[in-house]
Amino acid sequence: MIQLCGLSEDVAEAAKKEFARKGFCHVPGVVPNSYCAEMIREAKEHQDRGNCFLSDQTHNIFQLDEEDCVFEIQKRQVTSRKTIIDYGYLSKSSKLKGIYEDPALRKFIAQVINRKIYPSACPYNAGYYNLYYDGDGLGWHFDKASFGVLILLQKAEKGGEFEFNRTSACTNEQQGFETVRSILDGSYLYQDCGKDDKANPTELSCAKNSKGHPYISVGNFQ
Repeated sequence: MIQLCGLSEDVAEAAKKEFARKGFCHVPGVVPNSYCAEMIREAKEHQDRGNCFLSDQTHNIFQLDEEDCVFEIQKRQVTSRKTIIDYGYLSKSSKLKGIYEDPALRKFIAQVINRKIYPSACPYNAGYYNLYYDGDGLGWHFDKASFGVLILLQKAEKGGEFEFNRTSACTNEQQGFETVRSILDGSYLYQDCGKDDKANPTELSCAKNSKGHPYISVGNFQ
């Protein structure tokens, strides 16, 4: 039986307001440390048995097919590399599977993002582990899903920041392209984690130390 914490109506309403304002929200204290430790053990056991695969891709930030890229910025390439343990490998007793299938968490997320949600019918990508080692990471990209839930299980020894920028998907295409270009060129300035986010509430660059704390973020803007 899964017992998550902090999924009250008050917490959901506060997270809903944060999500609407910033495009993401951080919900601390939901997944107990003991669950995180158990999921880390599970992931390592699957990896030792070869129940995983390396995903090493070069792609454009918009995740478009090459023939659909019209503008130069749409053709710029980034690299994503991680080891994946997919949902099909998880046993019935898996903590990750239990968390994914927990009806209380599903109800909480639906309230936060203000829409009905349903379990994925895909036997592989409903929920999965991403493992990152030296040199690994996710390149900048626009998610194809309408929202995502990220739970960090272990603090990175270095790096490990999760960065989110809502302004890059604004309705003004040219303005959005300029934001994307500045991000890829390294000229976009981010506020530091822990500082007041009211001045620029559309960015996130601070998830690396938040073990067991879910982040819910907006995906595509279509």
